[in-house]
Amino acid sequence: MGTELTFKYSHEADVLCVLKYPTYEGQETEEIDDLVIARMNSQTREIEYLEILLLLRRINRHGKLSLPVNSTLSPTHSVVPKAQARPDTFKANLTIDYNHENDTLNLGLREPGPGQIEAEICDGATARLDPDTGEIESLTVRSFKARMERDGEIVLPVKATFRPAKSPVPAE
Repeated sequence: MGTELTFKYSHEADVLCVLKYPTYEGQETEEIDDLVIARMNSQTREIEYLEILLLLRRINRHGKLSLPVNSTLSPTHSVVPKAQARPDTFKANLTIDYNHENDTLNLGLREPGPGQIEAEICDGATARLDPDTGEIESLTVRSFKARMERDGEIVLPVKATFRPAKSPVPAE
């Protein structure tokens, strides 16, 4: 794990887990927003496991969720030539949306816009990429609930870095 992003969703509990690494002893746990639990590396403060409670109920009630999470996402296999990535290019407010009609989960860092490149990053997932950096601006997972019911999880070839927006980034 670490070069893949895993989604697990419990329909009964209405909980979405976004995993970069499974939980382990020594991770710090913090509620970073109402009903959003982050498990973080105690030294880097990087979120390794994000748990969003009452996901679909909240999306149905309020629309798209905006989480206080600074993020960078990129395909593990380069889709476009990448410019030199800068470590300070985190994008705040990770958003999550679910479309019931076409069973798609959308994870966004920016709204779709002109100039973005659309790319299939794996079977069932499409990304809109920044043409300069190759980083993912938004990610769409098709047949989300159907795949969850069938497979129990969705693993995507995506490198991800998540940090709480309210926490300072440690000096390296």
